[in-house]
Amino acid sequence: MGARGSCSCKPQRYGHRCRQRIGCTAKNESLPSNGLVRGQQGDIFTCKFSPDGKTLVIGGRSNMISMYDTMTWGLEQNIGLANEHKSNEPSEIRVIDFSQDGKLMVVGMGSGLVYVYQNGNHEGKAGDVKALPIGKPSWKPLHVLKEHTKRITCFSFIGKKCLLSGSRDSKAIFWELDTGTPVKKISPNFQPVNTCAVSSKGLIAIGTVSSPSARPQKNVALSFWNTNMKCIRREWLITYTSDEKGNPNSVIYHDVTAVDFSPDGEILAACLSCALWIFETRSFSRMKKIELPGCCIPSCTFSSSGDYLVFSTTRMDLGWSWEKSGGDRELQSPAVWIYCGKDFKKIKYFHGHRRIIMSCDVAPDERTIASVSKNVYAVDQRVDSNVRLWDMEAAKEEHLHEDDS
Repeated sequence: MGARGSCSCKPQRYGHRCRQRIGCTAKNESLPSNGLVRGQQGDIFTCKFSPDGKTLVIGGRSNMISMYDTMTWGLEQNIGLANEHKSNEPSEIRVIDFSQDGKLMVVGMGSGLVYVYQNGNHEGKAGDVKALPIGKPSWKPLHVLKEHTKRITCFSFIGKKCLLSGSRDSKAIFWELDTGTPVKKISPNFQPVNTCAVSSKGLIAIGTVSSPSARPQKNVALSFWNTNMKCIRREWLITYTSDEKGNPNSVIYHDVTAVDFSPDGEILAACLSCALWIFETRSFSRMKKIELPGCCIPSCTFSSSGDYLVFSTTRMDLGWSWEKSGGDRELQSPAVWIYCGKDFKKIKYFHGHRRIIMSCDVAPDERTIASVSKNVYAVDQRVDSNVRLWDMEAAKEEHLHEDDS
């Protein structure tokens, strides 16, 4: 890791240039030729690589976890989930995450349930649940966590056996996964929780929906906590609108849609509507603001080395469809972006999704980016365009050539 503020990315050199095709290049030949993976019917809301990089997991409206082998991109296993929560929320998979050692997988549902699975190759007791694996029994059900009452929006592991979950019920819950019991509950900003992240140094960031009706001192969409769930810092993320003479005339409070820490815990990326803020966590100072006018940023993640920051954007006023866009294609169609994780300068962006990109993730070897979106057509479910793979090797090489020049 180089000094912060200077780019130290060291991608491998190649003797030939890549073919400029969306989703696949000549470098990463394991990717499908068109960059598409046959996904599920309906919208897909989440994707995640396993810590060893051997599996890509997706989930969405079909209420099915699909696991893909990243060597062949063939379907390995499906896990169907049963909804046993009395809730008006739909039963759909909203978020998936793995523990750092890859032994546990957690699945958050639209109904508020949290399913905990344990890798079948490791010892452990299976709880009494109705989620039955279909196909290879590589994952065994461990617990069903039932404290949340609305849609699960985020997960973050604290160590190997502790979990932080956030929900639209305005609660964040700290879980002990050995027993499946909640340890502590908090209500940050008393607003629905959108996102959470835990740094390698034990700092917790929680992003919520802002409330236009709340008093300014209580309208805090980003807060920082320690592992004892004590709030240690609050951030007011606001912008001002101006009249024709340039005088401020109103205040806009922004929701925090996604957060992620760099692997060393020194940097936090916080996504808002129309902008991405970079924080230095020691002093909580704001290092940089990346302006993305008119865009929503549903997800962001640092690569495993911290050399790259990857996030997705979608226009907020175009009905989530690139076909209506005009003008600057860079900002007016759904895109996956790669920025340098040191100086936070743009490296490359990818287009291909036709509707809102709900989630993106970087493989541990930093060769592939996976992104998932809502389906193109609500009626024609035969169109498989909602799971895409992007070749990161080409972007890294282009970045290297730009630095050399």
